[in-house]
Amino acid sequence: MNLIGTLLTGDYLPKGFVGYLFNECLFPQHGDKSHELKSTNSRKVAYELIFRLCQTDASQLDELFQAGFKKIYKSISHVKLSYYYKEFRSEYGYAGIHNLGCICYMIAMLQQFFLTKPFRYLVLMADDGVEENLVKHASREIDDNLFHQLQTMFANLELTERQEYNPEDFCFAFKDFDGNPVNVGVQQDAQ
Repeated sequence: MNLIGTLLTGDYLPKGFVGYLFNECLFPQHGDKSHELKSTNSRKVAYELIFRLCQTDASQLDELFQAGFKKIYKSISHVKLSYYYKEFRSEYGYAGIHNLGCICYMIAMLQQFFLTKPFRYLVLMADDGVEENLVKHASREIDDNLFHQLQTMFANLELTERQEYNPEDFCFAFKDFDGNPVNVGVQQDAQ
């Protein structure tokens, strides 16, 4: 039996293995990043392994939630596939952010933040302690919390197989000085 098959049976699964994969290999939280998986293929294998382990053993799912996945799961569980385009992510392993009009200035900054891995993972793992602020927008409810929307965007850019993410909810939560959602039809400077 191969290593993956052995792990999936749980016969030789070390205690804390799912947490190790999540916290050390996928989302390292500290200075030692010697175990971090960097290639798209190795990260996909780790995601698949975690998925399969959690599928076969509920205690592994609990361990994953304790390792910090709960916050990421909560942020992506409300996303509907209809907000995505149907094309697959690029062959280079990245997903983009759809330009809703004149928000290229915002997209450029968000992509730079996302591609700074320590920043990305700190955002994904952070818990601001604030409950969802659900408000009606465009005949549906969305969380009107900019930080939660940033986490949702980063989680989807990290995990989606889609070509791009639709930032409509993020743009709604991003308010100007008067408290109005960003106008996607108005060009602005990134600063």
